[in-house]
Amino acid sequence: NDFMGRTQVNLKRLAWEKSHVVEAQLLDGAGSLRLLITITGATISNVSSDNYFSQRGRMEIVNRYSLLRTHEDVDDVGWLQVKVLRGQRLTEENHKLDAFCVLEVGNTRLQTHTEYKTASPNWERSFVFDLRDVHTWLEVAIYDENRDRKSQSKCLGRLALRLLRIANGERRWFALRDKSLEARAPGLIELEMDLIYNPVRAAVRTLNPFEEKVMQPDPKFKLALVRRNVNRFVTIIDALIDFGNFVDSCWQWENPVRSSVAFLCYMTIAWNFELHMLPCTLIVLLLVNLAYRVTESHFQARHHHSSSSPSAFAADADSAAMMSSSAATGCGADDCNSVEFVDSTEEERYDGAGGGADKDEDAPTSWREKIKAAHGILVKVQQGLDLVASMCES
Repeated sequence: NDFMGRTQVNLKRLAWEKSHVVEAQLLDGAGSLRLLITITGATISNVSSDNYFSQRGRMEIVNRYSLLRTHEDVDDVGWLQVKVLRGQRLTEENHKLDAFCVLEVGNTRLQTHTEYKTASPNWERSFVFDLRDVHTWLEVAIYDENRDRKSQSKCLGRLALRLLRIANGERRWFALRDKSLEARAPGLIELEMDLIYNPVRAAVRTLNPFEEKVMQPDPKFKLALVRRNVNRFVTIIDALIDFGNFVDSCWQWENPVRSSVAFLCYMTIAWNFELHMLPCTLIVLLLVNLAYRVTESHFQARHHHSSSSPSAFAADADSAAMMSSSAATGCGADDCNSVEFVDSTEEERYDGAGGGADKDEDAPTSWREKIKAAHGILVKVQQGLDLVASMCES
C-alpha cells in the first residue's frame, strides 16, 4: 500500500454524545478527509448533566423552535430526546449477555455503555439529537459485545420508529425484530421519547431529498431478493388483470345489478365532472389517511392504559415494531416481507494461476473485472426492480 498522507484531530475539543462532521486537511497539502466523529458509549459519570432534561430546559427548547423564531435558523428543524431505560428477555437461552444499545437518526449515531453478564440490562441513559429532518426514523439496535474484538458484535434485535409517530413523554415497551426487521426477535426495550420541532422549517425541509447515510452498506446481489421483486411485479400485474376483468364484466352485463350501478356512477361523473375538480380528489386520500391515524391513535391509547407491565405491552409493541419496520423499509404492511437487507461482506478475490507468460497473468485480472462489472449490473437491476415495485405498490 502506498502512503497518501496523514492528519490529526484533537478529540478533546469535541463534545460528548454528539456527531461532528470534521473536514481534516492532510499534511503537506495531500488533500482532505471528511470525517464523521462521535464520542459515545460513556458511563453516566463521564457525561456532564445539562438543563436539557429539566422542565425549565424543555421550555427553552420549545421557545427556540416556536413559530416566531422560524427565520433564525431554517436548517435547525427540531430536537429529539430519547431515554433508553432498560431491556428484558433479550435471549431465549439462559446464558448472560454483554448488551449495549445503539441509536441512529440519519448520520448521528450514539451508543450506551455495556451492561455485562445480564439478559435484562438497565441502561438508564438519555440522548439528545439535533434534527435536520423530521421525516426520518429513529433506529434502535441492541448488540452483544465481543470482548475479544476479533469479530463484529452480534445483533440481538432492532427497531425502527418514525419520528412523527412519537408520543411525547410516554414510557413504552417495544418488541424487537431481527436484523432485517422482518421477523420477531426475542426481547423488549423500554423507551421514553420527546420530540420538539418547528413545523414551518420541517415543511421547507420536505422539499429537499433525504440526507444520504454515510455508513450505508454496499448493496449485494442476491437471487432470492430478485425473485421476491419479480413476485411483487406478478402480484401487481394480477391485480391489474383482475381489475380489467371486473370492468369488462360490467360492460358485458354479467351481473345486472353491478352493471347498473357502474353505469349510473359513470353517467354521474360524466355529467358533473370538470377539470378544476381533479385536485379535489386528493382530499379523499387525505381524509382516508386522517381516519387511519385517528383510529390507530384510539387503538393505541386504549391498549396503553390497560396495563403497565412488559408482558402486557408485548403484543401492542409487536404491532408497533411491524409498523415501524414498514416505515423504515419504505413499504406497506402487506409487502414488508418482500424487503430484505443484505449485509455488506468483503467480496472474495480470485487468485490467479501462478507462472506463465504475461498474457496468462492478465487473464485472471480480466475475468475478475468482468465479474465485478456483471455484479454491478445485477445489483442495479435488483435495485431498479425494488424501486419500481415499491412505486407501483404505493
